[in-house]
Formats: sequence, C-alpha cells, structure tokens
Amino acid sequence: MSYSKLMHYKPYTSEWNGSIQTIDKGQWNKLALPLKNPFMEWEWLYSLESSKSASPEKGWQPNHLTLFENNRMIAAAPLYLKMNSAGEYIYDLDWLQLSKKIKTPYYPKMVGMTPLTPVPGYRFLIDPEYDEMMTTRIMVNLINQYCKQHKISGCNFLFVDDTWISVMQHMSFVEWKHYTFQWRNNGYQSFDDYLRSFNANQRKNIKRERKELHKQHIELNIYHDDDIPSVFYSKLADLYIKNTDRYDPSGNRYLTSSFFDLLQSHYNHRSMFISACSTSRSEEPLALAYFVYKDKILYGRYWGTDFDIPFLHFNVCYYAGIEWAIENNFQGFDPGAGGAHKPRRGFSAKPVHSLHYFYDWRLQFLLVKHIDEINSLEQQEINMLNANLPFIA
Repeated sequence: MSYSKLMHYKPYTSEWNGSIQTIDKGQWNKLALPLKNPFMEWEWLYSLESSKSASPEKGWQPNHLTLFENNRMIAAAPLYLKMNSAGEYIYDLDWLQLSKKIKTPYYPKMVGMTPLTPVPGYRFLIDPEYDEMMTTRIMVNLINQYCKQHKISGCNFLFVDDTWISVMQHMSFVEWKHYTFQWRNNGYQSFDDYLRSFNANQRKNIKRERKELHKQHIELNIYHDDDIPSVFYSKLADLYIKNTDRYDPSGNRYLTSSFFDLLQSHYNHRSMFISACSTSRSEEPLALAYFVYKDKILYGRYWGTDFDIPFLHFNVCYYAGIEWAIENNFQGFDPGAGGAHKPRRGFSAKPVHSLHYFYDWRLQFLLVKHIDEINSLEQQEINMLNANLPFIA
C-alpha cells in the first residue's frame, strides 16, 4: 500500500509508504548502503515485514517516508506507527504513566528504527549531493504535519547515529541517553593477546570456560556467506522458537520462522554462523549463533540450543565472535540486547541515544525539564559499569 503524496516542496515530492516492498530496492539501497548500520538496508527491512515479524498485528505498522526530485529518491526514513512499545528496547513506561496522569493519549506514536533490532546508527537516508540540513528539515516538517493531522502523540527516533544528534536538536528533538554493551578491538593480535588485558582472576575464569567445551568434546565452526549450510537457517528458526517458548512462556516471540527463510534468500551476503558440534559423533549442531557484519563491525543477533551445556552460550556468542573479529581485523563487536554477563567478558557500556518530540506541549515541557537529570543518572550508571570492568588498571 502506498499513500498519496503528502506535500510539495518545489521541486520535491514526498510519499508515505505502507510497506518497504512498495519502495524501489535499488533507490533505497543507494541511500542505505553507504551507512555503517547494515540493518537499514532494504533486504533486512523486507525480511522483517514480509515475514510478518514486523507487522500491524505485532504492533509495527510500516509508514516509511520517501522524498523525490523528478522521480529520483533523494531521502528516505524507515518509520512505523506503534500502538505499544514492544520490541523497541527503549523502556518508556514512565512517559506512558505520565501521559495517563495528564490525560493525554500516548499511542499511537511514530517510531523511527529498524524493528526488533537495537543497533545504533539510525538516521535519515539522504543523498550526499543534497544539503543535509535542508533535506532533514523538509523530512521533519513532513513528519510533523502527518503526526498532527493523524493525532500521533509524538515522534521517536531510537538508537540513532551519534553524529545525527546535533542536527536533530536544531529541529527541537530532545536527546535521551541509554546504553548498550560493545567490544572494541584495541589492536589485539590474538585472543591470547586480548586475554592479557584482563586481571589475573578473570583471565583464569575465561580460560576455564573456554576449556570446558574441549572437555565435553565440542568444537566450534564458523561459516559465512556462500559457505553457510542452507539447513542452518531452518535449524536456527527451530531453536529460536523453542528458546523463546522456554524462557518466555507468555509468548512474546517476535520473529516468525519465515523471517529466517527470507534471510537466507536476501541477506546471506552479510551473514555469519557459529555452530557448536560434538566431535565424538556426527550430529546436527548442538547450538547455533547468527551474526551480521558490515564495514569491519560484527553484530550478534540470535542464538539457540537444545542442550543445557555449561558455558556454551559464552563460547558461541561471545568468545568465538571476539576471536574471529581479532583474526579478521574487525574494529568492534556489538553482541546484541541484554547485559548481565557481558562486562565480565570484556564488553563495556557505551552510551546510545534516542531522540523525542511530543506534540502535547505538557509532555514536551516535562521532557525538556527533566531530561538532563535523567541523562546524568544514566551516565553515572555507565561510569559505574565501566569502572568495574575486569581489566588490568
């Protein structure tokens, strides 16, 4: 479904699109491919939407904005209308409760992010031949007009590119600080070289956890691009569904099995698997972890196993990824959402940001009034987490 043109900014025209499928892949990717974030590319968004993983039934109504000059796409923004906050990984319950107190609707809201993918780097896709500030202002004006016309509570850009913050602050958007865990390659020559950066106690713990797989006759293997066995995608889908049902009985399963089939068809070129297999007998993988990579950054996305094996998760999802990143001279590794076990394995807390604008003046006033204190508290937590990393001082 493609909505009619909304507004003319001579010589530009704009469109609201109810599906990424209605947007020309080549024109979209011409704008998206130069970005570091691989999850803004047409194929990833298509896989999420066409598989019904990001769909109106799941709370994600696609509403992408595109801007043209003479049929040439010069800017685009992946946008979704939300009637809940599920799958955003930005926890805005306090703002929801506040909106109830002042008796103003919080939903629907406009959200700019890649659904179910908490990876920093969101921004408008803009042709570099066009002035960024001018084009951004046109896009923001279009979004503001649409939201006001359709009684949308606010516009929220999540996990944004750090370099985009100052641009959007000129448009009255307010920065809200959060954090995620990331690993940085400080010029390590090998995994042993990386281990030497830890204090003696944690170095010993990691070595013990790594040896545990050898004791249980389990080996790890890495596959990427055309080397990936085709059965891995269906196996990962099966493991994902089983693990989600096991650890979240409420049924909060975001991804459908067809999402993994579409990744095989459309995203194999950016994919990597780490498999854990028994060396004592020939079997299908005991565990699988799925990663995406682009521009020397590795992204951990999904994993699953049928077996409760000590330290298997740490080895498959963290250590093997770090070792591969070092061997291939990668700059960093974003292991995905969650954080309880990551600092002990060398992932530091890194600030990430969202940008918000409420169309109800009371909510916007309260956001502006309290955001500095909120961000200060968040920075204190980041500092505390990083002060306790198990590295040699």
